[in-house]
Amino acid sequence: MDIEGYELRALKGALNTIDRWRPNIYLEIWEDQIDEMKEWFESIGYRGLFFFDDRLFDISRFDASIHLAEENSWKVGEKNEGFDPRLFVNNFYFVPVRKDA
Repeated sequence: MDIEGYELRALKGALNTIDRWRPNIYLEIWEDQIDEMKEWFESIGYRGLFFFDDRLFDISRFDASIHLAEENSWKVGEKNEGFDPRLFVNNFYFVPVRKDA
């Protein structure tokens, strides 16, 4: 899901479906929404994850100074020479936590 900052609004609207089917959810999150999104997903029994440098991490390990470092982001007006999708995190996975785990 990538709807330019309206992800939480859409997810809240889909809460009955999420509760019923417990899908894995993949979405882009803006930096200023990460904490709110993490808390919301935890409140409904989900765990957040992200890939960085080809490794999977729990969202609690997210650090914007590292995972959103400007040198790895898109460069406006350039040929994306600095962009490295392995080293820039704006996509997260949320997976349901097993009740018996």
